[in-house]
Amino acid sequence: MGQATLAQMRDEVYSYLTAKVGMGIVRLVNGKEVVSTPTIATQSTPIQTPEEIVRNHFSPSYIDILLNRGLDYVCRKSECLYAEVTGTVPINTRWFWLWNKALSIIKVRWEGVIITPTTIEEANTKDANWLTTTSYRTPTEYVYYSKQLGAGGGHSIRLINPPSVAGTLKLECTRLPDTMTSTVNCALEDSWHGMVIDWVCYAILGEVAKIQKMGQELEDMKREAWSRDFDRQGRVVNIDHANYWK
Repeated sequence: MGQATLAQMRDEVYSYLTAKVGMGIVRLVNGKEVVSTPTIATQSTPIQTPEEIVRNHFSPSYIDILLNRGLDYVCRKSECLYAEVTGTVPINTRWFWLWNKALSIIKVRWEGVIITPTTIEEANTKDANWLTTTSYRTPTEYVYYSKQLGAGGGHSIRLINPPSVAGTLKLECTRLPDTMTSTVNCALEDSWHGMVIDWVCYAILGEVAKIQKMGQELEDMKREAWSRDFDRQGRVVNIDHANYWK
């Protein structure tokens, strides 16, 4: 199945809203009343079709903004997108800043070999001086920091046993989508992008309860996916996963 273009998804939104307006649905959105109540036509104010009403009230650029917000929402709630990112870590480097589109870590590899996640408490138990040691070796473990380290620091991982030689660190993770444009298609397959269309239409029509229900369904799907991964591998693969079920 293919990936939808921004123009195709925009047209789907217009079609949905046109049908709603045609049935007499009325909502106030950002001060705009979307109606299709019959009026007396004059030369200066001819009757508009439901499609004309919708397109006059909601510009393509406005719909595009909402589509990208909806895409971000679906991907963030479900964590359905996967990515592999690599970077070179210089000698004696403890910190590795995460890719700005990364959501949850799945695996981390040092020179192709999986290094395991641990916690600050476990690291302290093994070596009280792990934060300051100058005994540089091959990284074997890492601590994932889900909070930012100061302004602009971003989420990061801290290597245990900083490398004695520069090497390649590979991150396997769930990710946020790329912004859709006229040249960048939706990151999701057809079976998923319908949820993005629904989110946009719910947002425009002010159907908050439906957005909340969708969010819960997406989180349930994420939980199920993580559970399958956990069962297959027999261990927790994400340092945050330990708290995921709470």
